[in-house]
Amino acid sequence: MNARSRRRLPWLVPIGILAATAAVGGLSSALPAGADPIPVLPALTPAQLLDKVRTAQVTALSGDVTLTSNLGLPDLSALGVRSGTVLDLLAGTHHAHLAVDDPDHVRIALGAPEAERDWIRNGADLWSWDSASQHVQHTILPDHTGEGTGRSAKASTPASDPTTELDPRVAADQLLQSIDPTTEVSVRTPGYVAGRPVYELVVTPRTPNSTVQDGTISVDAATGVPLAVRIDARSTGTAALSLTFTSISFDQPSASTFAFDPPPGATVEEAANPAQLLPLGGNGGHRRGGGKATDAPLGPGTAPAVPVTPAATSGGKGGTTAIGTGWETVEVLSGQSLGRSFQALFANSPTVTVGDQQAHLVSTALINALVFDDGRIAVAAMTPAALTAAVAGA
Repeated sequence: MNARSRRRLPWLVPIGILAATAAVGGLSSALPAGADPIPVLPALTPAQLLDKVRTAQVTALSGDVTLTSNLGLPDLSALGVRSGTVLDLLAGTHHAHLAVDDPDHVRIALGAPEAERDWIRNGADLWSWDSASQHVQHTILPDHTGEGTGRSAKASTPASDPTTELDPRVAADQLLQSIDPTTEVSVRTPGYVAGRPVYELVVTPRTPNSTVQDGTISVDAATGVPLAVRIDARSTGTAALSLTFTSISFDQPSASTFAFDPPPGATVEEAANPAQLLPLGGNGGHRRGGGKATDAPLGPGTAPAVPVTPAATSGGKGGTTAIGTGWETVEVLSGQSLGRSFQALFANSPTVTVGDQQAHLVSTALINALVFDDGRIAVAAMTPAALTAAVAGA
């Protein structure tokens, strides 16, 4: 499957089964003092704005980001899903601090009451850290040496690298992959993000079978760096997901920002791969430093993600195949091992007929999934009816 065939919402990558895959319209709240409500910028065509994004040369930055999720999921706590897992990011508003020097040096700090959860990438080392539980996870990234110095080094970044999950630039990169003949691209009235003038690039699916009404990328007028991404759901006409910088600096972060040593007394778990640093309420890897294995704590992830990349499930041994093309692509993940949190969610979801089989239907405003008893999961940003028909006809 080529990159353009995958309609993936990057901040959903950590959500496992949903991986296959401050509102931009209200930017006046981020106006600099005394600024005009609408910035005066040179007019750009969609092609010119796309070129501005794709040729941006900024590699180092830091700032505060906000993820807002309104997917229409049921109350997960009522299903027995504990807080403190990555499922928390499926609802509500979450704030983090992002620091990037280059693709191999990234830190995300997710704030929480009386605690902090961090993901740190420092060369080949990838860490997650939960200050409340004094729990550390660590893995060595394969083939970590990046090629090039652009906004992202795709060749050096594992699909499940959690340090990409709350980066609006990465979200924008993946949304831009959707641009093909099945997509309409336009430019809306400029606005502001984090006090900076931005262009608004809008990506709209041409098919009524997509759950996405449109996606909007706010592009910094000076640098071409995406500062915000918003995905509007067709079913509601409002933002289902938005990821935005609320403050940003293009100064180079200090090297000490990316240095990490497990604090004395912390429990350290060696993970087999980056996906295990995207916990869903289970545990994996091997611990050192004593202590009994318990559910892994949340590291700050998104999505997104959609939000994507091989699924970040707990050690699934199967592969991923595709049905359809464009915005009507369905990704079928086989051999998936579901964590307890997702099992609770699926157990309360309706059963639908798919050809001569039965499956649980898990629905959100953007992503729908069919979960089969044989370990297959079919995921798409398509309406339930379109998804079921596509899988039944494959």
